[in-house]
Amino acid sequence: MNSKIFLQELFLLPLAVLFAVPAVILAENTEATGADEVMEVELTKPPFISEQEEPAAANNGSGKDFCQKFENAASKVDQKVASLESRLAEKRAQTSNKIGQMQAERDQKLSEKRSGWDAKRNEIYAKLESKAGTDEQKQAIIVFKTEIEQAVADRRIAVDKASADFRDGLRQSLENRKSKVDELILNYKKDIASAFEEARSNCQSGTGKKTVRENLVLQLRSAKEQFSSARQEIMMTEFNAANLQVIRRSAADMAVENFRMIFESAKEKLKLSFPGQDI
Repeated sequence: MNSKIFLQELFLLPLAVLFAVPAVILAENTEATGADEVMEVELTKPPFISEQEEPAAANNGSGKDFCQKFENAASKVDQKVASLESRLAEKRAQTSNKIGQMQAERDQKLSEKRSGWDAKRNEIYAKLESKAGTDEQKQAIIVFKTEIEQAVADRRIAVDKASADFRDGLRQSLENRKSKVDELILNYKKDIASAFEEARSNCQSGTGKKTVRENLVLQLRSAKEQFSSARQEIMMTEFNAANLQVIRRSAADMAVENFRMIFESAKEKLKLSFPGQDI
């Protein structure tokens, strides 16, 4: 698989998914436009009481309709958040499956390539053996074959370890990012619940409707600002998938270079037993 595409799939997709986190939705007609979109808070015209409704509500001595609007708004927000959390969990599962599928496909392709390389090496060994006319040459071929097979085994171990380290590092990075986002969502939900609870309590205790409304809007705005600031900090935190990719490539390149040097050395020694022949 092309390394650029592979990195894009493993890094950019999970990154987009991990930031599909819900914010409070207070706009009456606001609809989610995508699971990967962070919804913004509509603070200017909360649905539970509009500028047009306020005078009428103020004339209601009991204030029951006014207080009920808070209950309806809180319920609507809870439903929106729960829906977006469900979609976030679904997206995360899809991403995990996608990564697993890509890794399985890569492993399958590598296994097939290795089988092909094994077959080609055996063909080379057979051709060399056909040229051996003396016991010394036959022994030299045995030594050459042993050195090459050991070098191949060592190279595969190094490459497999580099791949395993990359996957472990990637998995840990995603888990760390997931943990931070989950904590962010939890704190945000607590702030929203606290804001509505205070508004509910003040409403029932007879606090002025305008004061209750303004305080709620301020608390929701503060919660949103804290959420946005924390989210931005998470986004700015270096996600080390690219670094892991570089480390894996470096380890694989080193394994290939070590193999090349062993091969060249073994070939030069073999040539000494076949003077004047093209080996």
